[in-house]
Amino acid sequence: MAGNILRFFVQRFFRRDRLEDDLHTELESHVALETQERIHRGESPESARASVLREFGNVALVSEVTRDMWGFGWVEEAIQDSRYAIRMLRKSLGLSVTVMLMLALGIGGATAIFTVVNGVLLRPLPFPNSDRLVTIWEVPRKSNIPTWWR
Repeated sequence: MAGNILRFFVQRFFRRDRLEDDLHTELESHVALETQERIHRGESPESARASVLREFGNVALVSEVTRDMWGFGWVEEAIQDSRYAIRMLRKSLGLSVTVMLMLALGIGGATAIFTVVNGVLLRPLPFPNSDRLVTIWEVPRKSNIPTWWR
């Protein structure tokens, strides 16, 4: 069972043409079988095929729904979106390069600032009991006494 599923996914991505042909053959065989049944019941071949196609519905829609049920449609959509994005980036190359440079500068600047903040403020100091470290300094008091009197 697992081997069949794995084989299907491999075919889905690497042998798509074969799967599409199989789907097309399957749909055509359904239409042909139903047409043959109607011909055996006495309908003319043209009207039998027309009524079968009318009952069957939109063949392209059935194919699309079947493809969606195969799964991983989101991968195909992501690939299509990526191709579209690359085409649009090529179309306006100057704007694309400018936007990419701005993004690179923004990401690089944010990374540099975080690295400094992490090293200076967030990490503990590299010696024991660094949390007990205290700084003491003397602040001169302002007084109203003249300097010559002191």
